[in-house]
Amino acid sequence: MKKFIVYVDENRYDGEVKKLGIPAKDEETARKRVESECAGEIILVKDITDEHEIIAGVLTDTLHNSGYSSIDISLIMRTLKGMGIVND
Repeated sequence: MKKFIVYVDENRYDGEVKKLGIPAKDEETARKRVESECAGEIILVKDITDEHEIIAGVLTDTLHNSGYSSIDISLIMRTLKGMGIVND
């Protein structure tokens, strides 16, 4: 699984562009997910897999400090590790 940032122009009055983090197997899949969920024009899809690392220990500590139970943390971490989103 790769990580992408998808930039979407929703024609907001303030000119703000929405940035979405999307896990997907490839760029085409990332585009399709955003097209089905968002109104607006996709401006750019950028692969950030190699430059955006999510470290398991840091995320686990953050979830724990935010009040998540050990069961919730286990479910979240196993899912993200299984998808290849989180690195050990």
